[in-house]
Amino acid sequence: MLWQCRRVARLILVAGFFLFGCAQAGNSDKGDSCEAKSECPATSQCEESTCSAGRCVTSPKAQGVMCTDGICSGTGQCVAASCINGTLDGDESDVDCGGTCMPCAPGLSCAGDSDCVSGLCQNNSCSSPGCGDGIVQPPETCDDGNTTNEDGCPDGVGGTCQPSSCGDGFVDAGHEDCDDGMESSACNADCTFAVCGDGKTNASAGETCDDGNNSDADDCLDGASGLCTTATCTDGYFNQNGVNAETSVDCGGACPGSCSPPELLLSEIVTTPTGAEFIEIANIGNTAASLAGLYLSDWNGYYTMANGQTPPNDSDFVVSFPAGASVPASGKVTISLESASAFQQAYSTTPDFDFDSTDAGAPAMSGSFSGNSGLTNNGEMVVLFRWNGSADSVEDVDYLVYGSANQGMDKSGLLVGSHTYAAETSTSQQSLAPAPNATTSASRCSNSEPGESQTGGNGVGGSDETSENLSLSWQLTPPTPGAGNICP
Repeated sequence: MLWQCRRVARLILVAGFFLFGCAQAGNSDKGDSCEAKSECPATSQCEESTCSAGRCVTSPKAQGVMCTDGICSGTGQCVAASCINGTLDGDESDVDCGGTCMPCAPGLSCAGDSDCVSGLCQNNSCSSPGCGDGIVQPPETCDDGNTTNEDGCPDGVGGTCQPSSCGDGFVDAGHEDCDDGMESSACNADCTFAVCGDGKTNASAGETCDDGNNSDADDCLDGASGLCTTATCTDGYFNQNGVNAETSVDCGGACPGSCSPPELLLSEIVTTPTGAEFIEIANIGNTAASLAGLYLSDWNGYYTMANGQTPPNDSDFVVSFPAGASVPASGKVTISLESASAFQQAYSTTPDFDFDSTDAGAPAMSGSFSGNSGLTNNGEMVVLFRWNGSADSVEDVDYLVYGSANQGMDKSGLLVGSHTYAAETSTSQQSLAPAPNATTSASRCSNSEPGESQTGGNGVGGSDETSENLSLSWQLTPPTPGAGNICP
């Protein structure tokens, strides 16, 4: 019995030694720690391993060494002998590569992607891996292979094969207007076109502000004529609504000095035929006069616009002038109540402004008017007045009533907002200018405004524009728009 026990114990020891040895031999692989070459088995028949500096290192066997399927290629692969004979044969796509041989290097012929080291066969030639090949390879995060930089993945010439983003210098069509890589005079930092009035201050374009309200009447000039610069007291614009609001152009309010009354007068009107209707304004001063903040109206309730009212009839109008408009020193401007084209046909010249925004012949007036707006032939009033856009009151600059006193206005004692208007000449006592006919205009023949009171009224500087003796200062004459009136 004893001898049987000893035999079993001996078998157990032998088995344990064998299993331990096998486990030790199986622990080493390429890169594993080792003490001897025997602990580093090769992973293929065309590779050999050695133990170097305590680590297993694997390298390919020399080309020509025999292997199961032929001979070793020298790159660790066992290939047919024909794959290293320097001849294009078998299923090779190029000499000794492709098919069942080693993959071909870039530039060599191929029949499919598997023939190439790069895995990319284009036009029967192995291509080098790169941005635009349609294969996402690090560090690429996209590659749609269409070789264009104008989509979500720039993979064209100079492309990055990174998802498109504003600032990468490539315009992503449909998502970006522009992309100069950074803010430029033509492109905002958010890759939209730089335009004054877009609400984005572009310093590269010379902008110092851009509040996006497209107005030249506040602290930032970003309207039609503005350059997105901060309003100043010398910019030639009427800052009506800003924190630094002015009383008139570059004067009063936040600007030093008071404003001089504008030396502007209504100087001529034509009421018929319809296409020939116009109003003329004369500057009797020696310096150019801005038209900023000035309005024209034939509505006898014009002063209520300060309280948000508009003309109840579409035949009446309340209009303002385009931004930057002015009257030259000792000069005149004409406003066609129709289109520039109709005015041209009637007078063989173009007006300075018109009531037709679709006619490119002249800048259009803005405000309340329609295709039916115009002057009544038999009698009506016309007033040139000033309003700063926020006050409860307006100031009369010049006033004309012709033909019928019933068409005049009298604001005496009227309350608009918090403002009460001073007494004026009643409509029944107002002097009338003559009503023009089909061949004449009503023209101012005296700039002295005879009989007009210069104090206590509702006009600029306190004048009472309703007190002028219009029958003395206005006459019927041949129409002369923009030129001197032909007075008797």
